[in-house]
Amino acid sequence: VPILLLANLMLGIYYNLSVWYKLTDKTVIATYIALGGAAITIVLNYIWIPTMGYFGSAWATLACYSFMTFASYFVGRKHYSLPYEWIRFTVYLLLAIIIYRVSILLETQLNYDLILKTVVNTALILLFIGTTYFFEKKDLAKVLKM
Repeated sequence: VPILLLANLMLGIYYNLSVWYKLTDKTVIATYIALGGAAITIVLNYIWIPTMGYFGSAWATLACYSFMTFASYFVGRKHYSLPYEWIRFTVYLLLAIIIYRVSILLETQLNYDLILKTVVNTALILLFIGTTYFFEKKDLAKVLKM
């Protein structure tokens, strides 16, 4: 599930980045990027599904959407550059990955019951939300005033 969630996050970023195709009337480039993503999916599924099962398909989906996202970003910078805050995005993504890994580590190391597991994971989620709020409260206040 986490692999597919990350893949769908990449797909959402791709959708955001794909606006430049329409604004510059270069939708043919989107076709090439989509065909590249389809080729990656087909090849990796062919290679990974026999050995890894459905995990192979999940990783192939992540590879496809990641390729499409990065291709759209780098080609789009040349045609219609937008100032994205990639450092902030990367920090939040790394924080989420770290919190996820801590959750998995605690689950495997402590072998605790369901209630304690739920409390710990809820605390980790609240830590992420609190950290995000701390860094985004100025922008959030501006949005809420609208």
